[in-house]
Order: sequence, then C-alpha cells, then structure tokens
Amino acid sequence: MTLCYYARMTPSRAQDSLPTMVLIVLSACFFLVMAVSLMMGPLLVDLADEFDTSLAVAGQFASANFIGWAIIAPLVGPISDSYGRRPIALTGLGLITLGLMVSAVSVNYEMMFAFRIVTGLGSGMLPPNSGGVVADLVPPRNRGKYFGRLIGTGIIGAALGAPAAAVLVQMGGWQGSFFAFGILAAVVWILAWKWYPGTRSRSSDSISLIGRYKQVTSKPTLWFLFSTNVAQRMVYFAMFSYLAAYLTEEYGLSTEETVLPLVLVGIGAIAGAFAGGIVAG
Repeated sequence: MTLCYYARMTPSRAQDSLPTMVLIVLSACFFLVMAVSLMMGPLLVDLADEFDTSLAVAGQFASANFIGWAIIAPLVGPISDSYGRRPIALTGLGLITLGLMVSAVSVNYEMMFAFRIVTGLGSGMLPPNSGGVVADLVPPRNRGKYFGRLIGTGIIGAALGAPAAAVLVQMGGWQGSFFAFGILAAVVWILAWKWYPGTRSRSSDSISLIGRYKQVTSKPTLWFLFSTNVAQRMVYFAMFSYLAAYLTEEYGLSTEETVLPLVLVGIGAIAGAFAGGIVAG
C-alpha cells in the first residue's frame, strides 16, 4: 500500500533514471530484508534443541521478525517524508545488524525472541523507505520499472535466504548463520552510508499517516489486490519458514540435505516472479 502511495508522488529531484549506485544500494536493501526474514527455517530444529523447547515454539522466532515489521512499516513513510530517507535507512540497517549479531550470542529463548523483533523493526523500515527514494528521484512514468526491479531483487533474496542459512549452519552452527547474515547487513550499511541518497518528500506531498491510508484505501480495487497479497504472503512465508523443519522431522533429512529442496522452491519462486511479469506486461 505504501508503494501505491509513492507511485503518485511528485519527484523532488526530477530525473529519468536512478543513478546506478543508488539502484544497487536499494536492491541490496530489498535482498537483505527478504533473506533475513526467511533465514530461520533451516535453523528451527537446532534452535529447538538449543533452547530445550518444541519445534512449534521455536517457530515463533520466525513470527517475531514479522511482528517487528508489522509494528514499524506503516509508520516509516510519514517519518521519512519529514526527516529524510537516509537516516531511516541507516537506522534500519543498523537495527538489522544489531539484531542478527546479538541473536548469534543469545543464551535463552527470550533473548533470541527479543532480538528477532529488533531485526524485524529494522527490516520493516527499508522497503517503504526505498520506495520513497524512487518516488523522490524518478518521474511517475518510470517508477513502475524500478519498483519491479526492487521487488524482483527481494524475491531473489527470499529464494536464497533459507538455502544459504542451511549451508551456513553446516559450517558454523546456527550461530554461524546469524553472524554471516550480520556481516552481510553490516556491508550493506557501509554501502548505504556512502551511496544512500539524503532525499525527502516535498512538503506539499507530505500528508498525515491517516490521510495517506485514507487516500489509498478509498480505491475498492486495491482491497482485492491487498487481500490476495496477504493470503499469498501467509502461505509463502509459512511454507518457507517450516519446510526445512518439516523435512527434518518427518523424513529424517539432515539440515544439509534440505538445501536442494529449498533451492528448488527458490528457483520456482524466481521463475514465477519473472513469468508473472511477462503475463502482466
């Protein structure tokens, strides 16, 4: 819904295309957010053993990320419109890095759960904020192209996050997976520090949070699109979060052996995204 709003905004710095490094940084943010959000699946069995709990309870670590996301995402647009995109991006990436690094040294269930929420708070800041950057720099006729590229990069991140975590857990345990993703987040933070633009919305385009969502939700067609997207996301995230654990519990696969099924699902997700773009185009 945030992207629907940004698709209509007047750019604050008119240009036909995004600078290459800006596009790379925004894409890296989308990739990171989706990879981090779906990294938990292959780790759940090990985490359940580590914290002496059931697989179902350990699965709440995956939910914790989205709790943080749901809290912060609706608030990011108006805040970044007023204070600028760059501070929000750096804060979000910093929270992701902090959440991942501290998760790696968690000593109990509560500590892990809390810092998965922190990771989710950071993750929820980046997609709407990056959509705002596109709206600030690119005229409306070209925005769809860039929104599509960013979403496509996010899909690739989602497809690769779980298989990467499954590989990393073989090398350094579940702690190693968190550390590796934390290092990736720190690298993206450095890129953002150098190239994330310090744009903000024009004052005439900045409206209140309530006003923004009244504007978007007044269109009945968007409710059908929104409901469909919610249903698809529920199934997609649930499947990716629990597939590895299901294969381990029901069929006795090791974490290493779940890599291939996760890769195949990821390939299907990427192929579906490209096929959808062709059909829609």
